Amino acid sequence: MFLANKELEKLKNNVFSDDVNDVIVGEVSYELRIGNEAYLSGTNKLINVKKKGYVTIQSGMFAALVTYERVKIPTNKIGFISLKFSLKSQGLVNISGFHVDPGYKGRLVFTVFNISPHPIVLRYKQEAFLLFLADITSEISYKGKPYEKIGSKIMTPLTGEQLNFVQVESKIKSIDARVNMLIGTGIALFGVLIGIIVRLLTQGHH
Repeated sequence: MFLANKELEKLKNNVFSDDVNDVIVGEVSYELRIGNEAYLSGTNKLINVKKKGYVTIQSGMFAALVTYERVKIPTNKIGFISLKFSLKSQGLVNISGFHVDPGYKGRLVFTVFNISPHPIVLRYKQEAFLLFLADITSEISYKGKPYEKIGSKIMTPLTGEQLNFVQVESKIKSIDARVNMLIGTGIALFGVLIGIIVRLLTQGHH
């Protein structure tokens, strides 16, 4: 059973670290914010979002985003995470996991992809993520390693060339032009070959 506003309010001091005193509690979820760093594919750079004030995810770019808040999921609860609709409607897609294990303590990392034809700008501490909590039948202790920052384990799979819609279209047009050139060249060569064969056959009849 998913927890609603009243239960979330009661639990918020247990779910969030002491340094966060302005937790945003919605009707059925907590709202989490953009944290202090982000990693962008294509540029292959780690961005200090806190210092810069924002991060821009270009079209066709993958990004790793870390939450401002640290969470402490109770051992008798499981968390489910999502992007806010305002970001989904712009074309940002969550491609990372969709749950948080019982007992997990640390920041949450979202891996996202911009499928839109335009850049998406995210501000530091902007409300961007949703955390839902649901009861489980027994307590479970988390045994994995918590995240405090975006490490190489997250960055490495995202390293590579950025391809936006304009670049993809350009590549397709370039390939199309090469194919048309090859077809034209092939037709010309075929015509020359036919001419040579006809000439040889004509000479053979004399």
